[in-house]
Amino acid sequence: MISSIQGFIRKIKSDISIWKESNPVVWFRGQSCDEPLLPRLYRPDYQGPKENDLIQPFRMRGRAFPNSPEYSRIDEWLFLMQHSGLPTRLLDWTEGALIALFFALWDWESEKKYRPVVWLLNPKALNVLPGSYGKPILPLSWYGHGNKPACPYNIKAAFEAKGDEQACELPVALMPQHVHPRVTAQRSCFIIYGKKKDSLETIVSNIELMETKDTEGHFSEVGVAGKLFGEVYLRKYEINFKKRDDILMDLTMSGISISTLFPDLDGLAKELSGITSMH
Repeated sequence: MISSIQGFIRKIKSDISIWKESNPVVWFRGQSCDEPLLPRLYRPDYQGPKENDLIQPFRMRGRAFPNSPEYSRIDEWLFLMQHSGLPTRLLDWTEGALIALFFALWDWESEKKYRPVVWLLNPKALNVLPGSYGKPILPLSWYGHGNKPACPYNIKAAFEAKGDEQACELPVALMPQHVHPRVTAQRSCFIIYGKKKDSLETIVSNIELMETKDTEGHFSEVGVAGKLFGEVYLRKYEINFKKRDDILMDLTMSGISISTLFPDLDGLAKELSGITSMH
């Protein structure tokens, strides 16, 4: 169980050292409650409108606001929707370990619901899996198929009446366009869901163990990812809630606070008011 910033960083460095990558890409997600890794749109308690009934009116009416994306840039619209609070098929992650730790500890409704955790992910390992993007890279959201600004297909699926017909089977990790100051401040990155709506931990735990070898007898990238993903590339750290105040104080001294992660008047007001929940 994590009880300090120092212990948190040591544990992360130890865990990613076995990845055998010279410049590993590491993503984090902080949650105040240990619930399944699912976009808000697909959580069991979600009772709101369907996806297309949310997306199309937002894009139609959102054009009236300053600095809104071009109508055809559906990738930018989807990122903007997520950071504006609209339920989408996106699952938030961050490149900042301490940012994720802050979100796990700061958003506290009640002690009964409070079970803070931080998840760690190798996004390239997710993308290389069969049924995902199929390559160990983070695709560009604006580089499209058929000259349309949507890659991968999961972005197009969110905006089309047929929905997931052309979507990938598995979620895909990708970097967002910085369409909102919060995207930049929170070092945001996303997993975008496709046809399969199970939680991420369920999806990767059910990956068939593959041992595909190349002509020289080495495991292929797909084989290695499929073989090791559940054990190595997706990890969960439980945070000691009794150390909450101490860790938050250390995070504030490190420049991580609600006003720096929400660089607007709402964030400033919450920080000055001592509000400890995003709800």
